[in-house]
Amino acid sequence: MERRLDRYSRKSFFGSRAQIRVADGTASAQLAFVGYDRRGGVASYAVRFLNESSMPLRARLCCAKGRHETVLDYPSEIEIAPFSVKDEIFPVRVGETGPYDRAIVEIEGAGVAFRAEAPGPPQPQPRIVGYLRWAAASVVCLGIAAFGLAAAAPRIVSFDAPPKMTAGTTLQIPYVLGGIGTLQYDVRAAGGRQVAAGMVPASAGIVQVAIPASRGARTYRVDLRMTGPLGSVRRSASVVALSTARMPAAPGRSIAPGAVASTLIGALSVSSAPVRAGGPLRVAYTATASSGKVWLLGLGGRVWATAPFAADGTSVLRVPTNAAGREMRVVLQVRDGARQAMSSVGIVVEPHSSAVVGAALPGVPPDSSATRIDLSQARVVSGENVTVRIAGPHDDVRVTLTDARGQTLEQGDASAQEDAVALSAPAVGSPTTFYVVAAISHGVSQTSVVRKLVVTP
Repeated sequence: MERRLDRYSRKSFFGSRAQIRVADGTASAQLAFVGYDRRGGVASYAVRFLNESSMPLRARLCCAKGRHETVLDYPSEIEIAPFSVKDEIFPVRVGETGPYDRAIVEIEGAGVAFRAEAPGPPQPQPRIVGYLRWAAASVVCLGIAAFGLAAAAPRIVSFDAPPKMTAGTTLQIPYVLGGIGTLQYDVRAAGGRQVAAGMVPASAGIVQVAIPASRGARTYRVDLRMTGPLGSVRRSASVVALSTARMPAAPGRSIAPGAVASTLIGALSVSSAPVRAGGPLRVAYTATASSGKVWLLGLGGRVWATAPFAADGTSVLRVPTNAAGREMRVVLQVRDGARQAMSSVGIVVEPHSSAVVGAALPGVPPDSSATRIDLSQARVVSGENVTVRIAGPHDDVRVTLTDARGQTLEQGDASAQEDAVALSAPAVGSPTTFYVVAAISHGVSQTSVVRKLVVTP
């Protein structure tokens, strides 16, 4: 019986313990509520009596609701012998006693009386409470599911097609997507002739379309359609291409393509010359606008860096270290109410000053502590393999073969345990110069190393 009481007490103990001192020792009782059989209507109580005196004791169980107490006819009065330990399990039939707040065990002896109490069984809740809880849980689950579906549903957050542009230039449309899906764009002339189309998987960027030159103004329709597993969304806009002669721009400066249609942008220039990978790129401009954005784009439309439009006419872009050797464009897009304009200027990103570029200078010994790359051949025939050897300490290394315009032709990776990457020379019709760019990681820093590669037919 002692092990049975301990098991109930460890599982759930709701009750109290009482102790009293008698002439030649002590007496105590511990009462605990251990369970309720709702189907049978029986509550169970465990009680332990500890009599450490020479006095015999008697105990009985009763139930109380408020101040009214009911003595149970069962079990009969319990005798507790001197110097003994007694464990009992009391069943209480709620159907016979009626609802009660607490169970009480009373212990008496010669001139001695004390009691211990435990709570009554939990009162059954109305069914309406269970229904309300179920309904509340269902509403919460539906809300979470709806929020997840709304977040994953495809949506075009931003679509800034300029209303006017100059024919013979590039139409540039910044966009921002939300949810899950891919973007498909379609540009058509007024008669329905398709000018350009394609798909863009990125979540933000600029769609670029070359608009042919024309003698008069022509209207083009731009359609964006984002499709995902949870549906699709579509946005459209019309762009008017004006036939206007472009003013010659000074080196490093650009006049807005839509300058005749919109004078929001006066000039755009890049003051950081030369532009180096891993360093800041300061963009200066004069514009009359309330908002806008500055983009650093690759020739394929990839977004490398962005910065917000500043009222003082200066924004700073951080050029990534792996952009070395690439030809890129700085694009300024501004908006003033319903009017918007865009302008761009081209740049070439040079390796960081700490990188090793080309061969070592004559008479200057190479820095043995710096990591460098060596080509197995500096001049190869189309289709031949070129081995790029990595000399010096390094972590991960990404080797990229690019052309003069910065387009990536082939890539390879080397881990910290590898010291070579193999590249294949592209097919050419005449001797062509390519660039091998190695982005070498050292902990949290990165160094770009560039080598020239001449490929012959």
